[in-house]
Amino acid sequence: MLLHNSGLVALILLIALLGFILMLAARKGRCIEQAEHLVYFKDISEAAEWADYVFIARVEKKLYTKQYDGTGFRMPYSYYSLADIQFLKGEDACDKLLFYGGYSLWNQLIVFEDNTELPRPGEYYLFTVRKANAENTRVEADSYTVITKAQMLPLEDYIPDAGFDDQNDITSVKRSSVILIS
Repeated sequence: MLLHNSGLVALILLIALLGFILMLAARKGRCIEQAEHLVYFKDISEAAEWADYVFIARVEKKLYTKQYDGTGFRMPYSYYSLADIQFLKGEDACDKLLFYGGYSLWNQLIVFEDNTELPRPGEYYLFTVRKANAENTRVEADSYTVITKAQMLPLEDYIPDAGFDDQNDITSVKRSSVILIS
């Protein structure tokens, strides 16, 4: 009887240890390689020519994440709501952002290699985007897509009620890029 109980205890300890190791591995995060972008987003003129929409907006909140279901990229698709949108190119009524990447069911961050930062609610960004094509069940056609972080440049210390000329020095680099677009 004692031998049977010690075998059961050893099995339980082994399962607990394996669970702990899997939990640590899942929290580490995973990056997925992506083919070369056809657009060099750091060249604002090229990016603006490629994009259907260029705008400044505040990421309001994360709405939900659609997990991998066998369609599209092997990663979660995260949706965010946008507010305070100021269009610089194009005009649209959409206020939803599709970000390729996010947290899996096991709380593992899965993103493209060059896109290691999720949109931060409350922050303003300069977005250079196109509308989503509903090529699979997780893509909602009425949303803007972000595949690379170069498509969403953070505007630190952005003052939404001020004009472009009244922004501070930190956003002035972005302001000069915006002038090239308009």
